[in-house]
Amino acid sequence: YPSISKKSVFYFFKNKLMMNDDIAILLAEICTYDDYIPTGSPLSMTLAFWASSAMFDQLNKFSTDQGNAMTVYVDDLNFSGPNINNKFKASVISIIKKSGYKVNSRKTRLFKSEAVKTVTGCILKENSIFPRNKQYHAIHKIKVMLRDTKDKTIIPSLKKKLSGHSAAANQILRISNPMSAT
Repeated sequence: YPSISKKSVFYFFKNKLMMNDDIAILLAEICTYDDYIPTGSPLSMTLAFWASSAMFDQLNKFSTDQGNAMTVYVDDLNFSGPNINNKFKASVISIIKKSGYKVNSRKTRLFKSEAVKTVTGCILKENSIFPRNKQYHAIHKIKVMLRDTKDKTIIPSLKKKLSGHSAAANQILRISNPMSAT
């Protein structure tokens, strides 16, 4: 998470968790690598969220004041509602930059209300959520490899991959229809 610096982590421990400076410094050192929160650590997603929580609170207040809703998944922000437009987008970007973070312009998009939306690896369509076709393609590809492989030594790793992709797709489907047992 290159946008989330050791300094942000320090301020989280100091200001949110009310730790003494020496403890906050030590924990910020332990939790970061090359002055940033590393990706892949079991701690990273949670710490990235909480280290950014002051900005998230400010963005959420702005969003609700405008009659919109905000959702967050780690460091992915999504806004929905009747008052999303270029002016709203510019204000959100301004808040993010003033908070010391960078905006990935390739991931920053406005969708029309009726459009199919890709958000955090999921497809949002007609008030439902689905896995991306890319996920289904990966599952199919692994199944074909399992069916056609002559090398029996790779079967366990293919089964693990299939299990992971299937679990991810099923998790998304359960969000859309919590009563389903897919």
